[in-house]
Amino acid sequence: MIAEPEKAVKSAVTGTIALSEMLTGQSGTVLAIEGGVQLRTRMVGMGMRVGSHIEMAKANRGKHGPLLVAVGSTRIGIGRGMAEKIRIQLTSK
Repeated sequence: MIAEPEKAVKSAVTGTIALSEMLTGQSGTVLAIEGGVQLRTRMVGMGMRVGSHIEMAKANRGKHGPLLVAVGSTRIGIGRGMAEKIRIQLTSK
């Protein structure tokens, strides 16, 4: 039986976390950007693509406020709403 496209996409990101759930100092690889065209275009413009290695430079406590993410030598400020749509596979140090 062939999986429906929607279910195949959901199963491809199982075992991942949202960027908004990362803690300061954690690093990982971007597996999916689940937002619309505008979000994907904006992230690519800032250097964050599927496959990019990132590190959480500053995650504010609680569920409010922006996040500071390092992508290579660049630091990017991302709002939590955007960060919830970016799926990450954590890497161990």
